[in-house]
Amino acid sequence: MAEQEPHAAQTTRTPEGVASRVPIWGLVRYYLWLAALGFGGPVALCGQMEKKLVGERKGLTREEMREAIAVCQSLPGPLAIQVGIFISYLRGLFWGAWAGGWAFILPNFVITSMQLTLRGLGVVSVCALGSVVGAHAAEIKIPEEVAVERFDFEQQGVEGWRLVAGQWVVEEMPGAPSGKRVLVQRATENPFNVLVASPGPYTDIDVSVRFKPMAGREDASGGIVFRFAEGHYYVVRANALENNFRLYYYDRGRHQLATAKVQPPTLGQWHTIRVVAVGDHMQAYLNGALLLDHRDSRYRAGQVGLWTKADSITAFDDLVIRGVPGS
Repeated sequence: MAEQEPHAAQTTRTPEGVASRVPIWGLVRYYLWLAALGFGGPVALCGQMEKKLVGERKGLTREEMREAIAVCQSLPGPLAIQVGIFISYLRGLFWGAWAGGWAFILPNFVITSMQLTLRGLGVVSVCALGSVVGAHAAEIKIPEEVAVERFDFEQQGVEGWRLVAGQWVVEEMPGAPSGKRVLVQRATENPFNVLVASPGPYTDIDVSVRFKPMAGREDASGGIVFRFAEGHYYVVRANALENNFRLYYYDRGRHQLATAKVQPPTLGQWHTIRVVAVGDHMQAYLNGALLLDHRDSRYRAGQVGLWTKADSITAFDDLVIRGVPGS
């Protein structure tokens, strides 16, 4: 009787194109990470999910991913979250979908709750993940030893300053942040109103100013001009009539560089704008919150000034300029 050959050792292989089943809690951990640290719109997030779950973890087939996107694109609502829920349903049915959905939503809920605490400062409205730059960006600084120029308009007006446009007057105002006198811009017919302070020029700067939007039907804004030279400049501004905080450059017209969604500064109340620029790196704050972080190498040096738009009637006080001299 012929001797029977021993059976070859059996191995388990996953057929090509068939995903290994990732435990639902593995998906939950990944969704928590993605919702907290992922950046981009829904298409970008779906691309990150496909790269991780299909390409790296092999926990999903490409056909399943395409089916999830196709189905969810036909539904109203946030695409990335719906795709995550769909994938979780494939792995864990109802309770899998429930866990996956909450994993996507929870980080945004926590961050939004933190943002709500800032609304009392008039700074941040409820907005999408990543709108508060301060949660991710390291603050830039200029050397501590640079000279400081302070203007509270009590003993000195704006003699020697450069008037570009507007009607800028120093006058007494009840409730002024420092003393009794403030600087007020009262022109209402110019596209932009700019007054450039006498010190400078500077390269790197750290500038802050208190401003109070008083009136305006088209606009009720205040801003800081920096690196002003030969008619071009950068400006950071807030507007009591709009829920945004923006950085522009001006060169024969205004051009937007960066924006953040905010609670509009309240008319008739004092607020603080601050801008720090080191080389091509710029950061801007509203009421102490870092909201803009941007790089632009267009202008390297210039003077500092104040800015309003259109019919804005705005008061300014406590202008503080720390700058590295340069031209």
